[in-house]
Amino acid sequence: MSRILFVIEPIATINPQKDTTYLFMHEAQRRGHESFACTPEDLCLENGVVSAFVTDIAVPALGQPVQGGSTTRRPVTDFAVVFMRHDPPYDMRYLSAGYVLNRVHPNPPVLNTPASVLTLPEKIYPTLFADLMPPTLVSRHPVAIADFHKAHGDIVLKPLYSCGGEGVFHLKPADPNLKTLIELFDTRYPGPWVAQKFLPEVAQGDKRILFCGGEVLGAVLRVPQIGSVRANFHSGGSGAATDLSPAEQALCARIGQSLKDNDLFFVGIDLIGPWLTEINVTSPTGMQEMNALYGVRLQETVWDQVEKTYF
Repeated sequence: MSRILFVIEPIATINPQKDTTYLFMHEAQRRGHESFACTPEDLCLENGVVSAFVTDIAVPALGQPVQGGSTTRRPVTDFAVVFMRHDPPYDMRYLSAGYVLNRVHPNPPVLNTPASVLTLPEKIYPTLFADLMPPTLVSRHPVAIADFHKAHGDIVLKPLYSCGGEGVFHLKPADPNLKTLIELFDTRYPGPWVAQKFLPEVAQGDKRILFCGGEVLGAVLRVPQIGSVRANFHSGGSGAATDLSPAEQALCARIGQSLKDNDLFFVGIDLIGPWLTEINVTSPTGMQEMNALYGVRLQETVWDQVEKTYF
């Protein structure tokens, strides 16, 4: 039996019907591992030693809420593996947790590797594969955004460090709301923004593909609600079965090699039509929907790989 630490949001926020982290916790327990959880605020770096106030957790049965027990302070070196699965936004709270956990990795290993997560944010990482992306601008300069809008007509504007479809707006050619939207973003989102050519294929959905150890684990088509450009499950998208075309398989092989090179263990990418739009290195989801659609238990494959690679 090994001790496993999950760095997450408060235990009460875990959704047994939706969260991938929940499946990881249940599978760890099923295999006899002892699981603990903490939030980023529970991490401590004192005299060079990283510790955390951790709560022992249990899942009574699959589908039932996670139960928390007693809380103690432990050195993070007490754990065999740390899952860094707390939610974006990718802000100073997130960065600080990554910096602290990077002090212990790889003893114990932190999944995903903090240094790579910190240097490859999920809307920046895809720009390493610009030929696979639609036209994309990362900036908060209003002139640059206005020029991009004029050049491409239909665009999407979204915050660089948001998640779950938050702050995604579709602007049509000569849209009079651009200036107002920039003013709103300037007030609400302090970081840069992403302007991207609108892809009409989003009406048919976007494809979430999960990777484990650089290899494709599974895929699901996330279909937006009628009239919406947001297909995220968090924003009301629904799941449909899908497969990968030869071109998508080639794209995945290329991305997968980069994931291996950067020691990124569990990752999700998003495709709209043939285009890569995001590489989610923080806390990708979609496993519950894949399990339900295909009658599989992908968490077992992930844990097989964890035990093979890190134990």
